[in-house]
Amino acid sequence: MSAAQEIYTRAGGPLISINLKGLSRTALPNDLRRLCGKSGIENVSVVAVNYSRFRPNGTATLSFTRPEFVPAAVKALDRSVVGGKVITAEPTDDIPVLPRTRGTKGILDAAQRGIYQGNGPNAGVPGGGKMVVLSGLPIALTPGRVADNLRGFKLARSEMGSPAVVKAFKSV
Repeated sequence: MSAAQEIYTRAGGPLISINLKGLSRTALPNDLRRLCGKSGIENVSVVAVNYSRFRPNGTATLSFTRPEFVPAAVKALDRSVVGGKVITAEPTDDIPVLPRTRGTKGILDAAQRGIYQGNGPNAGVPGGGKMVVLSGLPIALTPGRVADNLRGFKLARSEMGSPAVVKAFKSV
């Protein structure tokens, strides 16, 4: 069995994702997309930086449209340099499934239930990098007060017409 065939069949089925390790904490999904473009890697469907408690943990996940693109991508990306750091690439089938939230109401409901813990790809929040986390704020500060203080900034509007500000509680 060749190395490429072994990659396809590890864990009993075809793998369509790559885990990148050794990234700088400042690496962004667009940096990884640029790296893929420079390396001649195509058919990347999802690029997600992985987080731990809303802080980048130095890893990312790339998903591809078909499993046959994975071996060439692993070969091209392994020992590449991103942001001055040498990264490693390995195929994976360990992709965390994130809860689905629909629209602003779903996001607000998820925050109330404590679903947002800031872990996993894209910190487990929807929006594709369009969310901002403010940490270190007093516990008594309400989302309404934060929204009032951000009134002078241009924030994307939700379906309800106002910016969605949610409070994510620290899990114990």
